[in-house]
Amino acid sequence: MSEAWADWLSYRPSDFLMFSPRTYWRLFELHNTEWWPLQWLAVALGTVGGVAAHLYGVRANRLVAFGLAVAWAFVGWTFLAELYAPINWAVIGLAWLFVAQAVTLVGLALLLNLRGPAAWDQSRRLRRSAGARRLAAIALWAFALGIYPWLSWLQGRPLTQGEVFGLAPDPTVVATLAWLLATGGPVVGWGRWLRRAAWAMALACAAASAATLATMGEPQAMVMALAGVLSAACAWRWRADLR
Repeated sequence: MSEAWADWLSYRPSDFLMFSPRTYWRLFELHNTEWWPLQWLAVALGTVGGVAAHLYGVRANRLVAFGLAVAWAFVGWTFLAELYAPINWAVIGLAWLFVAQAVTLVGLALLLNLRGPAAWDQSRRLRRSAGARRLAAIALWAFALGIYPWLSWLQGRPLTQGEVFGLAPDPTVVATLAWLLATGGPVVGWGRWLRRAAWAMALACAAASAATLATMGEPQAMVMALAGVLSAACAWRWRADLR
């Protein structure tokens, strides 16, 4: 019995991986090649949507929510279900989670006053908190669209393996965390539960990605972990200031 336990304890998390890091990054290269040049359109639309949401409020935010829903559904089907799941059977559950998030984002777009503008002027402390939260959201959005695709190159991999918003899971998750952070006004009823569900699924995806990357020994795991922690901390602080 002790020998069996010793044998189990000798395993490391990486021993349970069903694929190598090289195979994992190769998936993004195949995906980018198949859908080229959709990457440029996704980043362009994401940039325009982010600027419009910042400048024009509720209507633009609803369009961004619909766009994010399309991105989650597209990534869930074309990348997770069709490419990733064949080498990692557990990913099929993640693919369904992406579909569920897409439905949730559609619900948020239809039901919510996403900005809650009356809340911004309640107090000086609240305005400062909202300003800090918006800056964090802008930084995360810019990182997801403008910097994330270059992480492959910064780590010595070819740019063809870059992860692009709207086509790859991680930058899509980070952009969604940014959007949820930017639209953090007070909500009631079903909208509150939909937003909580959207937060929970986005953070769960960020945690799952960070865990997978850490198991592979990839420093990029820290990126997803920090994105999740930063967005959750800012959202929690805003919630505390509303009380």
